[in-house]
Amino acid sequence: MVSSSRAAEGKCETSCVDWYGNTRPIFLRDRVFALMGSEIVEVSLASGRVNEQHRILLEK
Repeated sequence: MVSSSRAAEGKCETSCVDWYGNTRPIFLRDRVFALMGSEIVEVSLASGRVNEQHRILLEK
């Protein structure tokens, strides 16, 4: 977890590249998705938090 003061400063507890570098956000109407390598995750935003709703592994 990241303390609120560190989160407000935009600092990552671990490497930001590990989490954000391979993630592509997709905004579709009122839905939010994150494409992360071979996974796509639907998330919801509530009370300032991101909550995972669904996760799909995209295989070849």
